[in-house]
Order: sequence, then C-alpha cells, then structure tokens
Amino acid sequence: MESEVLDELIEDIDQWSNFYIVSDDDSKQLAIFLGDELENQGISYSIILKGMEDSFKEDLHEDDLVLAISRSGRENHVRSMVKTALKSRVKVYAICSDFRSPLAMFADETIIINEDDDFELKVLEIIHEISMNLFKDASDSEYEIMKGAEHAPMPDPEGNVKSTMYGMIVKINVNVGDEVNEGDVIYIIEAMKMENEVSSNENGVVKEIFVKEGDNVIVGDSIMEIE
Repeated sequence: MESEVLDELIEDIDQWSNFYIVSDDDSKQLAIFLGDELENQGISYSIILKGMEDSFKEDLHEDDLVLAISRSGRENHVRSMVKTALKSRVKVYAICSDFRSPLAMFADETIIINEDDDFELKVLEIIHEISMNLFKDASDSEYEIMKGAEHAPMPDPEGNVKSTMYGMIVKINVNVGDEVNEGDVIYIIEAMKMENEVSSNENGVVKEIFVKEGDNVIVGDSIMEIE
C-alpha cells in the first residue's frame, strides 16, 4: 500500500499546479531537502511552517497539492493547515508515524512510518525514491542526506570502511600507509548541508582509499580499507 501511495504522489507532483510542503519544526530540514531536490529540477514549491497559516489559506487553489510531514501528526498548526487545504478541495498527502493522529485521519493519502523505525531516515528514503523516479537527471543530483546521527564508519569482514550516510566527501584526512587509531577522524562528509566528522572505530594502517574529495556516496559505499 505504501508503494502505491508513493507512486501516486510522484505522479501528482509532476502534474499539479503548485506543490506545498507543510512541516512541523522537527521536520523542517526534511522539507528543505525535498524542496532543494524539487528546485534543482525547476519544480515550483513552497515550504509552509508554523506562523504561515494565514498566507497559506490565501494562496491555496483547487489545483494545488499538499504534502504534510510530521512525526506525530498532532501539531495544531499542521492539523489546521491540512484542514484548510481539504476545505479548499486541495489533495493532501501525509507522512507521519502515528496512524491514530488527526493528520493520518484527515489526509487523502497517508504513508505511515513504523514507530520503531528511524523517522528521519525513512522520510529521506522516500525523498530519494521521489528523486529517482520523478527527475530525469536524478543520477547527477547531489543527494546529500543523513542516515542518522551516528558518524562511525561500518567495517565489513574484509576491513573496508563503509559510509553510514548519503552525502559528499569533502575531506580525506589520511593517506595510504598512514597509521590510524580508534577515534581518529579519517574523513569528513557533507550531508543535509552539514559537515560530519567520521572517526575510525579501530586501530590499523590505511591500505587503500576508494574515494576522492568531491565524490558523492551512498550508504554502504566503501570509503577505504584499514588493516
């Protein structure tokens, strides 16, 4: 069901007149990231936050589209704007983690994130899906999203250090042959417009580096080998 709703959302974004992203404060960065992806492709959008209820009501037209992003779906301003959109006969999609929330009940179509899952990560995966299916040149876009707050690399059985987030390598702090200790910052990755220092979780010697500064990486890409 979730995939069907997402497919319908992607199709509607491509067809409807104006696209509004309604967000609570906690999901503001997610809304901004989605907006950046839309802007890169020349798709018109507006991010609507708390305090913008009046202007939102004045600007709505029947052929507009709204996506509301809120973990709980219970914030008064989010609920109010969704009601306003529905009264204006605007189609409303919602992403939240509580199927009992007013947001889930009011929206025309809802994607429910399991409460045990990482809400931010799941929404970012949805944005990635939108990017890959909506944009013709998605492969060339800079997909800079965080997997989560943990910035320790993931080693595999072969000793390869793998990325734990989507982003761009902005600095590599080591060279092949360097000795590293657990806790040393080995590279810096930019994600969600923030630079994140990634530290080694083991002692060893850098045997090989698979990326260069400026490369975009996704979760699971090998960054370097430490043995």
